[in-house]
Amino acid sequence: MIDVTSAKIEAISLHRIGNKSRGEEALYAADLFEVSPELSIALLKFFLSSFVSKNEYYDFSHHQDNKFNEVHSYTKAIFENSNTFLEESIKIARHLYSVGNHPNIHSGELFTCLFSGISTKGKPVSCIGIFKSETKDYFLTYSQKNDSSLAAKLEQGAQLNGLDKGALVLLEQKKIEPKLLILDKKNADAQYWVLSFLSAQLGHDDAYCTELVINSCLSFSKSEVAKGIEKKGIILLNNYVVNYFQTSPEFNDDEFFNGVELEGHRENFRDYVATKSEEQGVVITKQFKVVADRVKKVSSKLKNIIKLDTLIDLKIHDDQPGSLNNLEKGYDEEKGMYYYKVYFNQEIS
Repeated sequence: MIDVTSAKIEAISLHRIGNKSRGEEALYAADLFEVSPELSIALLKFFLSSFVSKNEYYDFSHHQDNKFNEVHSYTKAIFENSNTFLEESIKIARHLYSVGNHPNIHSGELFTCLFSGISTKGKPVSCIGIFKSETKDYFLTYSQKNDSSLAAKLEQGAQLNGLDKGALVLLEQKKIEPKLLILDKKNADAQYWVLSFLSAQLGHDDAYCTELVINSCLSFSKSEVAKGIEKKGIILLNNYVVNYFQTSPEFNDDEFFNGVELEGHRENFRDYVATKSEEQGVVITKQFKVVADRVKKVSSKLKNIIKLDTLIDLKIHDDQPGSLNNLEKGYDEEKGMYYYKVYFNQEIS
């Protein structure tokens, strides 16, 4: 996570970006935006507060080379020479306007900022922020007239309580690629902001690998390969996956897959996880550090429920590994139906 407690705005530009497909114009800054000390404090909170809890880092991408990625190139020029900030920020704004070719994309104001005083993992980083404010609200302003009575005026503007879209480009060292933190409140526009504008993809770090492998493991239960496996076996597998990542500081490929108790399907499971990872453009390394918050994020979505066609659901609590021993499956010849037998000591109200 990032530390913004000492953050300062070194330079800022403000542009207005209309919707190109609706024929709306764009207004590009002729000069840097002047910020008073009071406004600077408010803008720092507006720009950065939503990123403090972000821990998903993205990378710039391009099918040929990152040097052809527009935002990557423009921010790189600023990092190399801060005197080009205004010129490059206009290029960023022009690029955003050029990709806004869908009628549902909202117009808004675009801020580009050069920050100092930001760090990640205790290390200072160079930081450029790109923020788009789309949501407008009405508010009243008051003034005193000559006769000492008050006048009220209805105006429209942005509330400083949360960004619509934003990105922080973080550079630790000039010889390595920058990382991005991305915010997008309107997920329906993700194609526009994340892909069309930033051309970014989730970084393939330990956090990414942790989430990818767990998701691949848990999605196995819904695959064609798993259709022949009893639900009880799938729940045991899911519980094993979550327990392994919750208790292991590091993922070990052989250790993990050799521990899978799924007779006749262990290799199918291993091949499935590898295939799902490759679909995301990632080859799983033999070892990587397990990132605990990603484990918590993914495992919280796990619902061990056996759904029956008689409209009865059985929920198995994954925090009680022995609970499945109290569940037996059988077949009733007379009724011609399967059944589950559940053992318990007493009912809990």
